[in-house]
Amino acid sequence: MKKKYIVLLLLVVLAVFLYALIFGLPGYDVWKEPSDFEPNPKEGVSFTISANRSEGEITVVNNSDRYLTLEFSRKAPRIEVWQEDGWHRILSNKHYFAEPWAVGKGESYTHTVKWSKLLGGNLKPGSYRAILFHGDGMEDVYHYSTICEFTVK
Repeated sequence: MKKKYIVLLLLVVLAVFLYALIFGLPGYDVWKEPSDFEPNPKEGVSFTISANRSEGEITVVNNSDRYLTLEFSRKAPRIEVWQEDGWHRILSNKHYFAEPWAVGKGESYTHTVKWSKLLGGNLKPGSYRAILFHGDGMEDVYHYSTICEFTVK
């Protein structure tokens, strides 16, 4: 009789594992308290993100008076999700690797981020925002921060 329950338990565990593997359950947590982040944007710099559940395409347009520096390996984009009481930070223990890049005055640059590499899993449908940190060649790479909202369907 005990063997029957053990086999049943093993089948349930296997089914849960396969479901997580097939449907890509998130490998991240959502902070319980709403975010109080205040950005420090640089005038003339804009970011847009087009995203789906598995990746996001970040485009920066630099119409400022200096070139921009971005180093996502040192300061990865911070992703937050909208919930009833406000924006909540997505927590992950992943370390994101990306080449540093610079965007000249009057230029644009696009970088694709796989959510599984940044967060440890795909995003669920909903409203999100990315907080992107950058410098301007004169300031530290983290001096400026811009918020860019996007939707995942």
